[in-house]
Amino acid sequence: YVTDRFNLTNLNTEVLHYQKALELITDNLSNKPMTNELREQVEKSAMHLYGLVHARYIMTARGLSKMYEKYKHGEFGLCPRYHCSQHPLIPVGLSDVAFKEKVKLYCPRCEDIYCPKSRKHARLDGAYFGTGLPHMIFLNYSANRPAPSEQRYVPRIFGFKIHEVAELHRWQDEQREEQKKRLGITSSAQMIPDEKKPVPWGLPPLRAEVLKRRQAESSAHSQGHATYLAAEASSKDAKPDMDDYYPQAESKGYTLLQPQRRPDVMTVRTRMIVFLAGMMLMAGAVVYIRFVMYDPRVIDPSTFSATTLGTSPDTLETVDKLLRAGFDQNNTVAWDRLAEMTDMYGHRMTGSQAYDHSAEWVVKTTNSQDANLTAYTEPVW
Repeated sequence: YVTDRFNLTNLNTEVLHYQKALELITDNLSNKPMTNELREQVEKSAMHLYGLVHARYIMTARGLSKMYEKYKHGEFGLCPRYHCSQHPLIPVGLSDVAFKEKVKLYCPRCEDIYCPKSRKHARLDGAYFGTGLPHMIFLNYSANRPAPSEQRYVPRIFGFKIHEVAELHRWQDEQREEQKKRLGITSSAQMIPDEKKPVPWGLPPLRAEVLKRRQAESSAHSQGHATYLAAEASSKDAKPDMDDYYPQAESKGYTLLQPQRRPDVMTVRTRMIVFLAGMMLMAGAVVYIRFVMYDPRVIDPSTFSATTLGTSPDTLETVDKLLRAGFDQNNTVAWDRLAEMTDMYGHRMTGSQAYDHSAEWVVKTTNSQDANLTAYTEPVW
């Protein structure tokens, strides 16, 4: 698997001293003298390269079969959870990027991960196993997937289960205490907004204090209404001012949000004009596309020649040569160049630098090594 260059695509960008590390793995390292520092770096790079290749190999059919056999024999360890009954574990990584997370062990029964007990295994990088190994195994061996564990530990006191309401109340008390600590509040009375001591925005008041405040405001409003009616009955010339008798709403540290009507920025006439203008533009576009862009007098298929359509004898002969060379098993020049290009430039997305560099390399290599071929690039609009 390591000697197939296709399986090593793009690994040269992730490993230092890639060529020497590959030669060391395949036992083809030259006998040229190297310094101790360089040899140590090459050995570390070879270990890292082998781990990355291992992550790719175990995702193949043969690799999955071997990992499944090791899983069945429990070679990766057993689940430490009591209700899993010592079910075998599978190694898994938390990231496909190297040097981020160490390898973990996945239990398919409780569907949780654990740290390896062995220090030697705990030092392995998680990228050497990948994030999808356990799930890929059970996709291929779905009939042998274990059933999830339904047993859970239930907390009890003197044999009785703890009621859910008690847990909810305890959680609410904890959340309230954390909020007080975060805002520097020592008593519940400080949670009510006051003019003398404002509190931060967004702090909700207590329910009991809100009800008490509403009752006080309702009582004050009733008293103000009765006083206003009495003043209106005694006054004969002019009505009294309502603001002098009704209590005004106070924010008490909060911003009162009143619903506001969005002003109409466009009148009905303006909307009709905009609508008609849009319909006229659409009609003009349809007429242009129908009678100008596809006018037979502008584009006449009969004006195309065989050369422009790519069916000239020279073109057909060149295509035939390329097909015969591609199917010739004894001629591996094209495959060798393809492997060399993919090793050098890796992924070549359209518009990327790797794509431009690979195109320049193809043109340069073809013109320098193939005497009967001429390669060139065309402008891209």
